[in-house]
Amino acid sequence: MIDREHSYDMGSFHTHHKYELYYEVEGARRYFIEDSAYIVNAGNVILIGENQIHKTGSVGDGPTSRIVCNFSREYLQEISGAFPEIDLFGFMSEENNHLLSSITVKQQNYIYSILQQLIQMQDENSPESAVTRKMLLATLLLQLKKMCENQHELGGDSGRVTNRIVSQIQAILRSITPRS
Repeated sequence: MIDREHSYDMGSFHTHHKYELYYEVEGARRYFIEDSAYIVNAGNVILIGENQIHKTGSVGDGPTSRIVCNFSREYLQEISGAFPEIDLFGFMSEENNHLLSSITVKQQNYIYSILQQLIQMQDENSPESAVTRKMLLATLLLQLKKMCENQHELGGDSGRVTNRIVSQIQAILRSITPRS
């Protein structure tokens, strides 16, 4: 869990060979993923696929608190092996699944509770705690997948913040890029 009393901006974009689940506990952040920007408020979840370029930035000067959970492709494969009929890889990498913002207070409490349990168990090394962590993460991912599907069915906004200048640059680049 990361708590900050004042605004903080990541110095640069980065990638990692892991999936990232980001939960904003308090405050608001601006989240940049690939060529999109999102405003992430308390209770929102950001899902980032493997090797996606991203960074966060301040929104105002208030305190923020967030929980970040990273896990590898191999770890997700172990979890997915128990549920071969569910595509957790595609779900975690879909562009329109980056921001989950249509989350009820009950769902926020559920997500927060599971993340707290994962934090409490992170230093436990028994075989039972390893299995429990996998079960908790699988439960959380299955719930988030369902929330993403519901958000799409309800026509939920992607949460993408448009930037007029960036949009203009992208339009120019599309117009000069040769088509095959």
